[in-house]
Amino acid sequence: MDIKKARPRTRINLTSNTDGRQSSRPLRCSINAHPWRLDLDWRWHQAALDFGCMLSINPDAHSIPELDHMHWGVEMARKGGIPADRVLNAMTLPEITRYLRQKRRSLARAA
Repeated sequence: MDIKKARPRTRINLTSNTDGRQSSRPLRCSINAHPWRLDLDWRWHQAALDFGCMLSINPDAHSIPELDHMHWGVEMARKGGIPADRVLNAMTLPEITRYLRQKRRSLARAA
């Protein structure tokens, strides 16, 4: 049995966690681009954005040819209305560095 097909989807309850407030903690969610998974479901993308999540697209590759699954994740992000500036691995290195520095500073202030 192929474990990727047998593994259950990730279950989260965004409605009980979001009540319209952004988190003070830096949250990152992954869009799994493997065609058998494709979670975080595109219908939850807006809730993740409202909650302040930064997303990344993950091919869930277990072999080099499976890296080609990335396009499925990009399509799901587009379908869910995720702008490129909220996708960590769509940023340039200077943008990622700036984002992480800002998050580190905001955590230090909150501590």
